[in-house]
Amino acid sequence: MKKLLSLMAVFVISLLAISMVSALTEDDLEVTSVKVNGDTVDFANEVLAIEEGQEIEIKVGLKNVGADEIKNVEVEAEISGYEYDDYENLEDSTHLFDVAVGTTKYVNLKLDLPKGLDEDEYWLRLRIMTKTGAVISKEVKLQVEPTRHGIDIADVALSPGNTQKAGRSIL
Repeated sequence: MKKLLSLMAVFVISLLAISMVSALTEDDLEVTSVKVNGDTVDFANEVLAIEEGQEIEIKVGLKNVGADEIKNVEVEAEISGYEYDDYENLEDSTHLFDVAVGTTKYVNLKLDLPKGLDEDEYWLRLRIMTKTGAVISKEVKLQVEPTRHGIDIADVALSPGNTQKAGRSIL
């Protein structure tokens, strides 16, 4: 009975050791840089100002500092808290990729901010993950500002006809 119990304990410990080796940790994959619209982000206490309706280009640098190749890495970028995110998606993700030992891989993501985004502070959440293992998370604080003197024309109907003379009002 004792031999069976000790054999099971060794089996469980070996399974845990194997799963720990293949798991992604911040010790294996290092986020070397994050750029938003070409500007390097300081995560400590920086809040980036962006305008509603703007396209955000994100570039993330990842370096494999571990001893093994990291396979099936995916990077996601998401902004939460928008009321109409059912209709306008505020997220992007990369396809799966591998990072060889000692190399740095740069990935690009894009988010299109809607024009109706409230003037408020939002967090751009970056998640780096693999099939198994921990998720590496980074947050970038964004301050959304309204477009100055912005106007959206949804539709124009001319009456009567389809032409208008200069100096006359449009009804």
